[in-house]
Amino acid sequence: MGRALVVVVLTVGAFSIPAAPQASAADLTYSSEHFSITWSNDPASGDAPNLDDADADGIPDSVERVVEAFERARAFEIDALGYLAPPVDDSYPLYVAFAGGGGGYTRLAPGGNGESRPSYTVVPPDLFRATTPQISIDIFAAHEYFHAIQNGYNAHAEDWVAEATATWVAALYNNFDPRALGSLRGFVPYPRLGLSAGNGIHEYGAFTFFEFLAESLTGSFDPAVVRELWEAMASPDAIPSAPMLGAEAAIVQVVDSHGRSLPDAWTSFVQWEWQLTRYAHSAAYRAALSGVAWPRVSSLTRVKKDSCRLSAGDPPGGLPPLSSDYLGLVSGPHSAVRSSLLTVVGTPSTVASMFVRSDEGTVTEQTLKFDVDGVARAELSFGGDARRITLAVGNVATTGPPAPLAYSLRSVDSRATEVPPPAGVSATTYGTAVTLSGSISCNGAPVPFVHATLTQTDAVSGEAVVYEVVTDPAGNWRRQVAPQSNQIYSVAVDDPLLSRAESPPKPVAVRLRVVQQPSSDRIVLGEPISVSGTVDPVHPSASVVIEFRRPERDWRSGAQAIVDESGTFEGSFVLPAAGIWEVRSRVTDTGDADHVPGTNPPALVAVRRNP
Repeated sequence: MGRALVVVVLTVGAFSIPAAPQASAADLTYSSEHFSITWSNDPASGDAPNLDDADADGIPDSVERVVEAFERARAFEIDALGYLAPPVDDSYPLYVAFAGGGGGYTRLAPGGNGESRPSYTVVPPDLFRATTPQISIDIFAAHEYFHAIQNGYNAHAEDWVAEATATWVAALYNNFDPRALGSLRGFVPYPRLGLSAGNGIHEYGAFTFFEFLAESLTGSFDPAVVRELWEAMASPDAIPSAPMLGAEAAIVQVVDSHGRSLPDAWTSFVQWEWQLTRYAHSAAYRAALSGVAWPRVSSLTRVKKDSCRLSAGDPPGGLPPLSSDYLGLVSGPHSAVRSSLLTVVGTPSTVASMFVRSDEGTVTEQTLKFDVDGVARAELSFGGDARRITLAVGNVATTGPPAPLAYSLRSVDSRATEVPPPAGVSATTYGTAVTLSGSISCNGAPVPFVHATLTQTDAVSGEAVVYEVVTDPAGNWRRQVAPQSNQIYSVAVDDPLLSRAESPPKPVAVRLRVVQQPSSDRIVLGEPISVSGTVDPVHPSASVVIEFRRPERDWRSGAQAIVDESGTFEGSFVLPAAGIWEVRSRVTDTGDADHVPGTNPPALVAVRRNP
């Protein structure tokens, strides 16, 4: 596993070499109580440190300075914080060598047992310059030596947690000097990336989560919380019976062991990140973030009446596991004071709270509680004491896809939602599906991703069937239905994010399906033609008229028939002249109100004169 910290403050990186640097004839080695350091004594070498030796003891002053920094870092991490020392047989090896990009790194060394592995650290020559600030050396030593400790616990723990906790230890060791906190700039302003995201700086800035745990889990600052995390991730090779959990599972275990739940802890963390003043070293945080506009919302909506539906994670976006977002709602110009309802719709892993700012600048805070349907609500007087709301939301899931989230702010008595009647045909033939469509709007604008119900009500029995419809990104919906009898359709919006609304009714009549079969499509003038057929669904005693006409002329009655118990009918008549005729069968009276009369497409019959 390769872990690294670039010497230049605020910049991080990683490098890869196959093995530890090899010693040459020009190399020298010096050993302190716990470290050995090897360097090139050739002034022309790019790998050489500053070789000045003011005390003429044969060891460059810069080398002594760096080794002393590592000894102090080791004493802090092993003796003060209580971590296990790295599994090395003798002194921990340090090498002075240039690496591309100017940084140093810690790598696994050959040997070791299972997941508990020895390592070595490469220290860049730049760290040995006389002008290098001591704080830069101390940050490097504390960060990289903690990687050595981590490799002893679990050499293949996730990189993000290794970098975050190494950064945290270095910050703690250096009393949260702003120069040790530069990675906050790649973390705090990007809450939607998720805790475990890695881009070369974000994972380092994630140290703030572990500082939050250390400050909040026990009621007072307790750095042992982070050690407990590594003990939960440790290999049994390092600590017998250790569970060797993944980072997220270890976080859950540690939080639970202190009587908190992860949803509760993540809710608080999201609040702390918004109000950095909650951290003990908030002044250093703000100094490290100098020039960064924070706090800031990812979206700001001015609300005069209803915000309608707002989104913070519809496909293809969403909140990744262990991420957060901050959303703003501000009272629009000339907004009246009104009783308002703030609603958030999420998933079982959603957490949320709100900060409400008054005209006087007072901020009140409230954690939102979600019901079993994933809906949270809060009532407030918006436009009065509440002029601005910051909604802090998070996804507490440790794995899985991004979680969609939506929200709205509306008047309790709002009537902003509008639903026109479904569009589509007004009649269809029995057994034929039809497509109904429509739109949903709020404040006159289409609303996407609205969940609504399309109710199909039987015109006779009153029995109802309910379908769910969802508007597309343009605010439109479509649904195919196959009514079996006369129906009435209506759409109702009972979405928690919108005011309730229902469309006017849309009746759809269902015609009987009539199928006929003439006895022949060619007959002699004066010869009767017989027409038989079926009616579906069966309507015994329904009246059927068999009609004929010249193409495009008026229909005339040819014969009358009655539908029998099996749904069939039959009649015969004589066509009055030679030529081409259209023949059809039409139900004139269904005998009830569940269907309307129907007919079949006409059949062509040719009548020829007698030979």
